[in-house]
Amino acid sequence: MKSLLKLGLVYTYKCNASCASCCFECHPNLTEKMELKDALDYIHQAAASSTFDEIGISGGEALLYEDEVLKILDYASGLGLKTSLTTNGFWGNTQENALYKLELLKEKGLTNLVVSTDEFHQSFIDYDYIENILIANEIVGIPLKIYNLVIRTSSEHPLATKYKQCDWIKGACVPAGRAKHQIPSGNYIYGDYGGRCTYADKLTIMPDDFVYPCCSPGIRLKSMQLGSVSELSIAQLVQAKENAALLNIIIRRGPKWLKEAGEARGCFLQNRQDEYVSICHLCMEIFEDEVFLQQMEPFIKEILAEIDYEKHLKREPVFRDKT
Repeated sequence: MKSLLKLGLVYTYKCNASCASCCFECHPNLTEKMELKDALDYIHQAAASSTFDEIGISGGEALLYEDEVLKILDYASGLGLKTSLTTNGFWGNTQENALYKLELLKEKGLTNLVVSTDEFHQSFIDYDYIENILIANEIVGIPLKIYNLVIRTSSEHPLATKYKQCDWIKGACVPAGRAKHQIPSGNYIYGDYGGRCTYADKLTIMPDDFVYPCCSPGIRLKSMQLGSVSELSIAQLVQAKENAALLNIIIRRGPKWLKEAGEARGCFLQNRQDEYVSICHLCMEIFEDEVFLQQMEPFIKEILAEIDYEKHLKREPVFRDKT
């Protein structure tokens, strides 16, 4: 059975913070956002296609447009879709306010909440705000993940020990967007970047109408665009995703495998590195490298054919002698 997708709505680039780690380089003076009527249309198409089971809302800081977000949640949940929301928690200034907001979000159908909190966000949002949300949610009970972005010099999150029963997710900062310019290369945590991509299980729509196959920090590269939602339907964009040859190789084999397949054919990344933060980091470097992509173009069909043949061999039926 084919897995269902998640439709990601990056609702706005406007944010009340200007984090050094921000992959989209959001800040308070940006005004670009999605129109509510368009967001509702995308959700309607997603539900009608039976290809999606969840709507994810993020930004920027989507809750700067609280009334619109509540309408989106209400509409999506009314169509039987799960919903998730990513926020920096600026609305948790008091426990009373945190409780009120959480109850409102739950009432409108929010099924998952992600709170981003780390040294980068807390330059703008006090840790007390996050604690107010954690305390209030013990009453409301929305499934909650706390996302903590880290670099080499990061200390343990001050709330992690006190609230260790919560679902903490620690992610290594990727050199994309503002982070690429503001965080020294020696501060990144380099790690395993092998294996196939498991993050391309969604379509992400940006405020400028362009659509991408994942929510990686490196998206917004032209070579990763599947098309524009102002020109193509959600169903057509899903088909474009399924037909994207390079993306299919990364999903089925991974960016490291593709990099090595290129090197075996004499194609090398212009910005070759000995280490990467993650699969997403290497994937971003591949899609950003126009020379590498051009060099690899003649080999893509051949590589996909090899992958399909390997898959075929693994599925060959075993015939037993019945005599």
